[in-house]
Amino acid sequence: MNQKLINQKRVLLIVPLGLGRYEKPTIPHAGIAYLAAFLRQNKHLVQIMDMRLYPNYKDLRLKIEKFKPHFIGMNLISLGYINSYKLINKIKKEFNIPFIVGGPHSSIIEEKILRECNADYVVVGEGEFTLLELVEGKPLKDILGLCWKNSEGKIIKNPPRPFYHELDKLPFPAYELFEMNKFLVRRIPLVSSRGCPHQCTYCSVKFVVGRAFRFRSAKNVVDEIEYWYKKGFRLFEFSDDNFTCLKNRVHEICDDIIKRGLKINFALGSGIRADKVDDEQIKKLKQAGCTNIAFGIESFDPYVLKSIKKAEPPEVIINAIKIVHKYKIRTQGNLIIGLPESTFESFLNDLRITRELKINNVRFYNLVPYPETELYTWIKENGTFLLNPEDYLNFSDYWENRAVFETLEFTAKERRNAFEMGMLNYMDLFLKEKFGRLIGSILYNLYKNRFIRENFFSFGKKVYMSFKWVQTQIFHKDEA
Repeated sequence: MNQKLINQKRVLLIVPLGLGRYEKPTIPHAGIAYLAAFLRQNKHLVQIMDMRLYPNYKDLRLKIEKFKPHFIGMNLISLGYINSYKLINKIKKEFNIPFIVGGPHSSIIEEKILRECNADYVVVGEGEFTLLELVEGKPLKDILGLCWKNSEGKIIKNPPRPFYHELDKLPFPAYELFEMNKFLVRRIPLVSSRGCPHQCTYCSVKFVVGRAFRFRSAKNVVDEIEYWYKKGFRLFEFSDDNFTCLKNRVHEICDDIIKRGLKINFALGSGIRADKVDDEQIKKLKQAGCTNIAFGIESFDPYVLKSIKKAEPPEVIINAIKIVHKYKIRTQGNLIIGLPESTFESFLNDLRITRELKINNVRFYNLVPYPETELYTWIKENGTFLLNPEDYLNFSDYWENRAVFETLEFTAKERRNAFEMGMLNYMDLFLKEKFGRLIGSILYNLYKNRFIRENFFSFGKKVYMSFKWVQTQIFHKDEA
């Protein structure tokens, strides 16, 4: 008998229920899908429990009892991490199964996690090889990128694992392990690269995937698209932190999509760098099927952009958006309220420019500083925290009107006013796009009334999301 099969392990991977704006998740979790695929490639058995779809603990307990996993793993994000801790503790109380956590939060405060909950192991950084070695029983002290407790309860932090560069050798994410028919959107997330070389002070990406830009070949990326295309999928979204880092690679991906005759629509939803945009590139993206491009604008104020080390002048951002509009690709602008050097007046200027540029979807996010980032240190030295991290990471999110901190130049009251104005602007654009200018204007005027907004629009949102889900079910039924 194959020795690998003798040592075959069963691993349950959990996607926890986090803070979010939707009643149901929009797409499967790419990180968990990559881990599942890598374990399966190495002959282990994997199941996924997506608690965004099944939030009831009884369902999870039943899954554990039926599958009988040797290991349980879970992705841990900073927003809402206390609820994940509670879930871990509950599982460990009922089941004597080694529990592994990984993900963004785990890569920032790994030792703290082991002190605050009953997890057994923390995977730091990219998880594929660390998780595999742990599952296959390699001596703990020899596993790079692992944080663990020894028999005396002492926390041991092993040396970091070098970031993996041969991404083409990784299997495609195992999205088939998710219940794809239950997501709000029938869309496949694509991660074609890892790492970001830029220095933005608010970003925690470097802790997870590093600064070195590593990428899959164009052929490998389009092979994955074609794999799902043959299964009937037509919508895709690139979730890279820096998809356009290499212009030639973007052209190669687009050319291969066109050459293979893949009639798809795809979005660049995570936000691209404006300084990587030119006319030829956007024309090529349009030809390949790109329908939506998001920009991580953050602000149009040059002093704010300099303070966060964005390294993009406002005029470059403005020009990039105009080029995208030239090719009739939908634009999304992501901006942040309350960055260093910003004021209420700079916010008003940001709002004005987004309107002048006629960006299709404008999102003003509440600034939620992550511990260990350069921005977090700046706030401690130059501002006043109104909430401690334990509170704002668990009870606030980007879409909640709660000021985490304030400065003398931008008070908490002004930040709340800015967020309210940003949200009204977002809804104005959203309603007119979804329902047309006439009906959208009527709905927007109703939405502006706080009583109507708080009592009726939240109900309407649930009805709308339920309608989207029913549409998905009908679509799948027709396919079958």
